[in-house]
Amino acid sequence: MRTYMVALFTLCAFFAMPNAALFGQSTAGNGSVTGRVTDTSGGVIGAASATLTDTTTNIGQTIQTNAVGLYVFNNVKPGIYDLAISAPGFRKALLSKREVTVGSTLTFDVSLEVGATTETLEVMATAEAELQTLNSTMGSTISSQGLLELPSINRDVSGLLFVQPTVAPTFGGAESNVTSGQVAGNMADQNTYMLDGGNSTSDLDGDNGTYVASRSGVIPTPLESVEEIRVNTNNMTADFGLSNGAQMMVTTKRGTNQFHGALYDFFQSDVLSSNDWYNNFHGIGKPKSHYNRFGGSLGGPVLPTFLGGKTYIFMNYEGERYPRSGPFEKQVPSDSLRQGILKFRDASGNVLSYNMATSTACGASGGKPCDPRGIGMSPVVNQMWSQYMPACNDQNFGDHLNTCGFIGQLTY
Repeated sequence: MRTYMVALFTLCAFFAMPNAALFGQSTAGNGSVTGRVTDTSGGVIGAASATLTDTTTNIGQTIQTNAVGLYVFNNVKPGIYDLAISAPGFRKALLSKREVTVGSTLTFDVSLEVGATTETLEVMATAEAELQTLNSTMGSTISSQGLLELPSINRDVSGLLFVQPTVAPTFGGAESNVTSGQVAGNMADQNTYMLDGGNSTSDLDGDNGTYVASRSGVIPTPLESVEEIRVNTNNMTADFGLSNGAQMMVTTKRGTNQFHGALYDFFQSDVLSSNDWYNNFHGIGKPKSHYNRFGGSLGGPVLPTFLGGKTYIFMNYEGERYPRSGPFEKQVPSDSLRQGILKFRDASGNVLSYNMATSTACGASGGKPCDPRGIGMSPVVNQMWSQYMPACNDQNFGDHLNTCGFIGQLTY
């Protein structure tokens, strides 16, 4: 009997663990709605009902104000909501189509008028509703439409980090791109990426800048799959303590009562591009290439009301096709080095040649054979070079003494 009780307790604890984790989980990536309910004289109204309804799904959540008339909706997904406030003996107040954005807090202080609860008074919210009085975090929010309209070469929301104030750009290789993605002077590997409230930051190098060179989270976030992003650049609140850099919060799209989706394809081709400087300098023609980034998304209801609510789904697929050909250059041994002849410059800049098989200019004061065996270049090394290292065809590459360049064409 005791064994069964222990097993039952363990099973209950297992199913209770996810809920406990959710209660303690950070609401990064979502917003909140709060306010105070009073009467026309300024007296607080406790136990008033506050209902926040998502206009896209018609799903609402209801809470009651506390003893001082305060209500708080935490972890609210970005979107358009209706807020209704009611209390016995007062007219119902309605605030329609209020937008909740990522990482923001909307404050709606509502004053109820005496009257029948069947009467509804629509409240026009003032500009102060969106004034962030609970924290002084500096950052900016970009909605889904803005994400699609802003130029993005990689079609990933992580690339929009560079359009934020105080962010250092990528210099195309200058300074080894060390400063790329730095926010307000903090190193780029100190940036944190949050996806739907979860941590998407790379455990290896912070922002995938070292091993992937993408300055992003570990999970790809195509533009068409994202509802909204917010980038906090400095002065974050105490609940953000993961790193010293910026915080990018990404919220993906979700299903609604209406089916919605998209098909897209972004195309680049050598027909639309010019040749680069390297190819022009070496007299190489423009390489053939084309790039397709394509995909589609679909969202909506998938099941009728089940277990007290509806089920919604949103999915996004994206693929890439990038067949291309182009030149590449590799440093290879020069013809003289293959023969066992080493070349160096003396203090005057003159080139000195040493045949390792016959030269007697080695030793501390010279006069000793460079290779007492008289072999010079190892036959094994020479064979490997002949088999795996092609002959030079670019004398402007390498150290101009013992190495030079081989230019080849790569198609893949």
